[in-house]
Amino acid sequence: MSGSSVSVVMATYNGEKYLKEQIESIVSQLNERDELLISDDGSTDGTVGIIRACQSRYPQIVFLRGPGKGVFLNFFHALGHCQNEIIYLSDQDDIWVQGKIEAVNAAFFDPSVKLVLHNGEHFGKKRARTDKRMVPNYKSGVLNNILMSSYWGCCMAFRRSFIEKYLPVRFRGIAHDQLIGVLAEKERGSVFLDENLIRHREHGGNLTRKRPIAERVIFRVRLLHDFTRINVMSGRRAAAVSYKPDVRGIGK
Repeated sequence: MSGSSVSVVMATYNGEKYLKEQIESIVSQLNERDELLISDDGSTDGTVGIIRACQSRYPQIVFLRGPGKGVFLNFFHALGHCQNEIIYLSDQDDIWVQGKIEAVNAAFFDPSVKLVLHNGEHFGKKRARTDKRMVPNYKSGVLNNILMSSYWGCCMAFRRSFIEKYLPVRFRGIAHDQLIGVLAEKERGSVFLDENLIRHREHGGNLTRKRPIAERVIFRVRLLHDFTRINVMSGRRAAAVSYKPDVRGIGK
């Protein structure tokens, strides 16, 4: 499995400042069968120009036009275009540590593993952190990760065969990575690698931010709503596929 082909999904929007460095840290780890899908959601700066310039140098890059409905739907849009079994999520402004793909792919040797979460290191913020690890205390389980998620999209890889069961369902929340993490926890298919395999850049334009308590409560309620809704709808689809009515004798 360590030699399996991978699809890397990146959603971009006005990310020109750090994008080229991130792209190069990824493509340096890809082979000719791998792909880096970059879905841009209507950038107004030089982001698209950087993607096009990199695409001319690196044949693994696939450029997509996003739906223009925000970062989370942009990620799901790109997921629908992946061709390979192992899918990685990527931010537009981090740096991948050399050896990340090799380390994560090795965990997929176990066929029961559906998702791999690894650690990472924060950098770039002027205020020093006591603990620079992105996942200081990983906790497994659905409830634990609804109340306080361990999942960061930029630290995740998962099987396409796992996520395809849920992709047709449009979710209403605001955290694609935490939702995918909870779905993997439900299937008991997650493993955690306590290795810093990315450097997560902190700057004024980060999407992730500290939310007020009331907003955090609403966020968790929406996450629970999405999780419940998607499980019900995917269960209905599975039942519809497996149901084969006996039509013998009809019309006689």
